[in-house]
Amino acid sequence: MKGIFESCILWEKEICINEELVNLHRNKMKEGNQYKLPEKKDILHINEVCTKCKFPLLINEKECPVCNYKNLQMEINKVRFGFVYNYTCDMCGRTLYSHKQFD
Repeated sequence: MKGIFESCILWEKEICINEELVNLHRNKMKEGNQYKLPEKKDILHINEVCTKCKFPLLINEKECPVCNYKNLQMEINKVRFGFVYNYTCDMCGRTLYSHKQFD
């Protein structure tokens, strides 16, 4: 099971407001290849916390990591070094983004 936090840049940069998630990332960095994801019940708990957050999530495929819905609405924004493709999930309303465009 994948955690929503794995798609969040706040988690990667350890600036998430949830201390539990910040500690989880620190452990991942400290343990390196020996790092093991939390158990399924713990990921479900963390995902519940992440679904309440409104920060956009980075996606690598056209699927919402929150609700697994695949019908995403796209908007293109030009940024200094290229494009950012903003997506909105029709099911849960989560804002998502990617550096590549999906069909």
